Amino acid sequence: MIKKEIRMNLREIKHRIKVLWILTSRYFKNTSLRTVSHSYEEYDSFWDDFWKKKEYFKTHYPFIKNEKLIIPQISPLEFKKEVIIKILSKKIKELDIKSVLEIGSGAGLNLLFLAPLFPDVKFFGIEPTESGVRVSTDFIKNPPKEFGSDLVEKSIDNIYIYKGSILNKDDLKELKNQSFDLIFTSAVLEQLNNFLDQAFENIFQFNSKYYLFYEEWLEANSKISCYKTLVESDYFRVSTSYLNKFPIDILQFEIPIIQPSWLSYGVVFGKKMFKYK
Repeated sequence: MIKKEIRMNLREIKHRIKVLWILTSRYFKNTSLRTVSHSYEEYDSFWDDFWKKKEYFKTHYPFIKNEKLIIPQISPLEFKKEVIIKILSKKIKELDIKSVLEIGSGAGLNLLFLAPLFPDVKFFGIEPTESGVRVSTDFIKNPPKEFGSDLVEKSIDNIYIYKGSILNKDDLKELKNQSFDLIFTSAVLEQLNNFLDQAFENIFQFNSKYYLFYEEWLEANSKISCYKTLVESDYFRVSTSYLNKFPIDILQFEIPIIQPSWLSYGVVFGKKMFKYK
């Protein structure tokens, strides 16, 4: 029994060393071949297609085999409501947040769920794709029935969508005149892997009190199955320690129990450091 455990541990160590070497090699080679235009082109057609096909609202998804457990995958819409929206709602309540900016708001789903819950809060979104801006604007005017009666029956007048990229300072001029209590991202920075420095520099130039980054941080992907996916993908998930060079005091890091896929997301929550060297 002991010999078997030793062999298993040695095999695990061997796998981790191999994966670490591959990831390190990628890091020094600029980590990924993915470009900004690649991400924008991919998502520029996505938001129109996802709405037309109604894939986003399916409730019976295939089962995901996670090691020894067979876990049913919830729909993307349910996942947002059960995980992302609950996390954000808790922070908005606790900190008496009055203005929120989402970087890469996509079809505006996060903001659409939050706005009716907090009618006195102003929600802003910036989205680089034409389809994202178009679909989110349509949803604000005419919320789909799939969102639930609470949202459909309410008039939404506290969401403001801007077209622009977090990498383009010219796109950010109008928003930089605003003051935000909270800025957040939701699975967006993974698309800007080779441009993270530029993205975070622009994010922290906004006048904001708090930040929340829901992304695929390395600390959330310590299992060997996750490492394998990381190696085979064209993304590189950075460590939360990467944020040490930016003006943020990390107050919390958590890994939600419910995850949408093979890779896990982690939540970094922090406060702006105004006296930063």
